[in-house]
Amino acid sequence: MHKEVDFIAEYNEEMKELLAEPQTPPSEREWQRFRLSMELVNTQESQYTRIKNEECWKRLEQEFYPALCMIAQAQGGRVELNIEEDTLIGQLVYIGAGLTLGSSDPEGLAAFSRIVSASEDIFVSTHDGCSKFQFIFCLYDKVFVEDHAEQIAEIKEKIRLHRMEIMRLHRIFSEDD
Repeated sequence: MHKEVDFIAEYNEEMKELLAEPQTPPSEREWQRFRLSMELVNTQESQYTRIKNEECWKRLEQEFYPALCMIAQAQGGRVELNIEEDTLIGQLVYIGAGLTLGSSDPEGLAAFSRIVSASEDIFVSTHDGCSKFQFIFCLYDKVFVEDHAEQIAEIKEKIRLHRMEIMRLHRIFSEDD
């Protein structure tokens, strides 16, 4: 039995159509919504501070990085470890012509699985003809420091009113048609 699905042509056609459409800048209302959304996120985040998680940092630096280096050595790849100390975000990158993991290398497969499981986010792409895997790690714990519930409620109300205004305008314009 052989099963297969191929969405490449459909995807390429959709992308061609999207790129052919004229690019219109966001309206002032869309910018207002965006600014309100950013204000909400910033206010929610300002309630917390980031405290370095020593265990996560140590695991990234002393377990995941060396394990990925062993895989890269066996498969001819390159590994980068970048840690932003001010944001406490770590990035582990593997770049290589190919990555083959399986029963022939159970240790490498297990190590790669642990890295994937522990990462916050993963990006897979190509870079100069090579496969590129980027693993993102949060090396902090969020600690609640200040309650901004009232400000958050106010911003949410502004967003609700903004949404209601847009709905009302859509209704008015659709009645004119």
